[in-house]
Amino acid sequence: MQKSIGIDLNQQSTLLHLAIIMPVYNEEDAIKGVLMDWVSMQDALSLDYELHVYNDGSTDNTAEVVRDVEAMHPCVVLHDRKENWGHGPTILAAYREHLHVPWIFQTDSDGEIGPEHFPELWEKREDYDLLLGYRTGRKSLSSENSPLGAPERS
Repeated sequence: MQKSIGIDLNQQSTLLHLAIIMPVYNEEDAIKGVLMDWVSMQDALSLDYELHVYNDGSTDNTAEVVRDVEAMHPCVVLHDRKENWGHGPTILAAYREHLHVPWIFQTDSDGEIGPEHFPELWEKREDYDLLLGYRTGRKSLSSENSPLGAPERS
């Protein structure tokens, strides 16, 4: 027996074509620049989109910074959770809330992965059921700053 979650997966939004999901936790110093980069990219592509920022119980001023951006850019939507759910539960909730949107894109809020490669993924969206991007050239943590120490070598 299939369990129903009460969402019509065939429902199509007539206005919104893309929901960008961005979980955030204690990023007050970086979040404004990150959001502005994403807004600029999406506006340049002329997409019907909303950028949904899920504040996961930040203890700094992240929510206030996002509210300031939201006031200037209505495409930015803050979901302000007062308690920390954790990264996984937060993004799962975000996906559930946007199942009616034809396209969902998830990105992080720390600015390590910017929007510059988004157009390439967007162009290929019709060719695949799922597209995943990953960062290349990332330097691994050294033993001095890694909580796990240096990886063992064989």
